[in-house]
Amino acid sequence: MHPFDASFNAAISTINNDVVTGYTWNFGDNSTGHSTTSSIDHRYNNAGSYDVSLTVTTQQGCTATRTFQQLVKTGTAPQNVSFYRHPHGRLRGHQHTPAGIGDQRKQLPLGFWRWHDAGRARA
Repeated sequence: MHPFDASFNAAISTINNDVVTGYTWNFGDNSTGHSTTSSIDHRYNNAGSYDVSLTVTTQQGCTATRTFQQLVKTGTAPQNVSFYRHPHGRLRGHQHTPAGIGDQRKQLPLGFWRWHDAGRARA
């Protein structure tokens, strides 16, 4: 497994009009990070499923903590997975040919997508 680099961004800058001045992250792998800005990067070196906690501290010294269960999952990437054109072309009742993702050699699709509405994907 290669290291997995993750970027986190807290979408909070005030609590009850009290400005957040510190962000303390617990990445779930026995490491923490602190920042005065809402964004931080972290590298996971081992495969696993990690809970991530964020504690924010405000200008007045108040704190709030939230834990995100299994926010990060790392491991070995699956082999022989790629995007491909649906092997049967257009599906009955569909105007466009959907794309698939999966192991094309074993014809084990993980899912198919159709693009419509100006190119936006729908599962």
